[in-house]
Amino acid sequence: MKKLLVVALSLIAVEIHAAVVFTQPPTGSGGLLTSSWWSPNGSDYDQYVWDNFTVSSNVPVTEVKWRGGGGAVTGFTIKFYSSIGGGSQPDLGSSFAPNPLATYTVTGNAGETAAGTFGGGPMNDYDFVLPTPFQAAAGTNYWIQIEATQAGMPNWGLAAGVGDGTHFLQMAWIGDTYFLFGPGDVAFSLLTADTAIYTINASASPASSGVITGTGLYPTGMTAALKATPEIGRASCRERE
Repeated sequence: MKKLLVVALSLIAVEIHAAVVFTQPPTGSGGLLTSSWWSPNGSDYDQYVWDNFTVSSNVPVTEVKWRGGGGAVTGFTIKFYSSIGGGSQPDLGSSFAPNPLATYTVTGNAGETAAGTFGGGPMNDYDFVLPTPFQAAAGTNYWIQIEATQAGMPNWGLAAGVGDGTHFLQMAWIGDTYFLFGPGDVAFSLLTADTAIYTINASASPASSGVITGTGLYPTGMTAALKATPEIGRASCRERE
């Protein structure tokens, strides 16, 4: 007998104002932590940086701001990662199967705006509104990676920020890849939307019939993309409001 995965949806509106939910402000020192790669094939000069953050309440992150400098960029990639057990570093999976929780591709220079000269070098501010929110849970140690795409030697870096004093990085050298901790933090801020926030819940019926993903907090105007995956052996699924 074929069974259906029935998805029950519910919406709960909560008023919320624009707010910075996490920030590591620039130190103003002019220091840069290289986080860029040489498009389109990469190089031994590529380097990626991760820094951790924790929010105090469940919140949809809808916007990312950061500061950096160096050569011209053609785009950015923003990725969010969970932590390995103990929270000491990002859970990257493996080199063959990396494990970001969410990935956002920025076409262009993310509204690059001159921020001034610091430590003798020019800096720029960047801002990107996420097309779908990143669902950040209270008290969870996450990691963010902001990497620039460059058409030549990768020399763009994130500005030094005020944080816990350490970051995680990946660098390539003579064909090998190295992961290590480095001193200092990167300058970035995470924001939530200035609009009503809706909690979108979904449940499978019966409970063992499948898995629902895409639930969480969504600001007005953002699309919630729910995915219902039937358990093996279940033939189909349908939605119920």
